[in-house]
Amino acid sequence: MSKPSLNLRYLGTNHEVEVHYDGQLVTHTTTDAKGARTHLISVRGGPHQLNTLHKLDVQVLQGPCAIKVNGGGKKNLKTAGKLSIPPGAAFDIEASNGCVLTCTPKPGPGFGGGGRENGALD
Repeated sequence: MSKPSLNLRYLGTNHEVEVHYDGQLVTHTTTDAKGARTHLISVRGGPHQLNTLHKLDVQVLQGPCAIKVNGGGKKNLKTAGKLSIPPGAAFDIEASNGCVLTCTPKPGPGFGGGGRENGALD
């Protein structure tokens, strides 16, 4: 089990912001009118562990990062790089120079898999 990571959480009507790992991982989640969610994630440092309940389509918007799924090998991604993360996976994100990416759950309204105190987002 990873150490507690959640430092701050803000809930709005159709969005939420979470700060994890002392600001090294920040998520901004938006929900559209149909209930579909998109997660914009800023990462620096790491590796930072997250868990997913649903399949995630990941796309890097800016900067390089490395993602390791279920303890496997690292997948190095650059700007515009894409990756699918299977349902029920634990994954680590690392970005020494900073990275911004989107995660879109498929299907379902979020990603999670445990308590927020353990680096799980839903």
